[in-house]
Amino acid sequence: MSFNLGVAIGQSGTIADLDRKVASLRRALAERDAEIQRLTDLLEENSDQLALHRAHAAALEVVIQEYQRQHSDSPLLRASGQHYRDAGARGEAKTVGRLFYERAFDAKAAGLGIENPASRRTD
Repeated sequence: MSFNLGVAIGQSGTIADLDRKVASLRRALAERDAEIQRLTDLLEENSDQLALHRAHAAALEVVIQEYQRQHSDSPLLRASGQHYRDAGARGEAKTVGRLFYERAFDAKAAGLGIENPASRRTD
């Protein structure tokens, strides 16, 4: 069994034809490598942004906990009459402050193009 390079690359032609094909493949590889680098850079940037958002959320959680500790009589901490439905928090009363949070979360998420934001948060 013999190997035919022209058949293997889908061409039968001259060395010049092969050179053009190799140059075309090299350009395609260079474009692919540039796209991989762009996506890698984007992933690193988004990972960094996500880490900062997580740190921000953790800091806000501490502020909320401290507010609750220092202002336990606040109207925001009173029961709203609504209860959580999700497993893990099922039946627990939602505070008035939680209802403000849910409305703000849903409005912002919808504005960012997220469909049915309520399904993306604890309820």
